Amino acid sequence: MNKHRIYFKTVRQLGGRGFIATTALILIALGSIASVMVIFTASMSYADSVTRREYRIQKLFNQKACEDTRDLILAKDYFFDGLAYLPEFDCSIER
Repeated sequence: MNKHRIYFKTVRQLGGRGFIATTALILIALGSIASVMVIFTASMSYADSVTRREYRIQKLFNQKACEDTRDLILAKDYFFDGLAYLPEFDCSIER
């Protein structure tokens, strides 16, 4: 009778240890996945902010180039009267 009690106690302890180990493994895996997702979201947000800043800078460069081109066209062609579209700067020139 004493043998059976020791056997069942050992089986229960092993089962409990396996459950705790499995639960710990799942929690560690979910924590790792959550931290990777947070890091990925932060990096995508930073990349988006950098891209938007680059677009704003490029827009300012295009605006300045359009103004310079307008001044050159109007200085070169005194009788320019109408509308000219510059697709490389995405702007139009009108007198």
